[in-house]
Amino acid sequence: MRIRECTGVQKRGGPTGPYQFASLCFREVCWKGVKVAALALLLLPAAAGGRVVDSVVATIDEEIVTRSELDEAVETYARQLKKTQDRTLEKNEVEALTRRVLEELIDRKLMEARARDLGISASEDEINRAIDDVITRANITREQLQKALAQDGIRYEEYRGQIRDQIVKARMMHREISAQIDIKDTQIEGY
Repeated sequence: MRIRECTGVQKRGGPTGPYQFASLCFREVCWKGVKVAALALLLLPAAAGGRVVDSVVATIDEEIVTRSELDEAVETYARQLKKTQDRTLEKNEVEALTRRVLEELIDRKLMEARARDLGISASEDEINRAIDDVITRANITREQLQKALAQDGIRYEEYRGQIRDQIVKARMMHREISAQIDIKDTQIEGY
């Protein structure tokens, strides 16, 4: 009686024959079992109610918008609305807000990609000057600005990012609009 052939390697100098093959087959089956058990243990938390840490909700060219990014932005808007309206948003309002915020995030990613393509950016000095201008116009200190941002649930670095986006957006609009304006001398003379 012959036991099935195994993929294992025979030992040197050891006995040959069906018993060695049986021993190798047993080891092979055991290792396969250990591998399957290890894989099952690794996957067990996910199968037993584990949660996804983050997921992609939108892709724009090579850029992505993650669930955590969207949730954070929605939470910030909801906090600001609650502060101004002094009420909690209804489920349908949260859904509408989520759609609107997602559209804004997509627009921001598109704008960032277009700005990169055009070589438009905002330097740290320009951002600092813009923030200094806000502080001067509001007649407040930097600490008061940071405190007001914190009360609205906005981190200072996030605010700097918003200022950067505004500068870049203004430059892009200026560039796109000025590129489309072509007034001929005859039009000027005719006016």
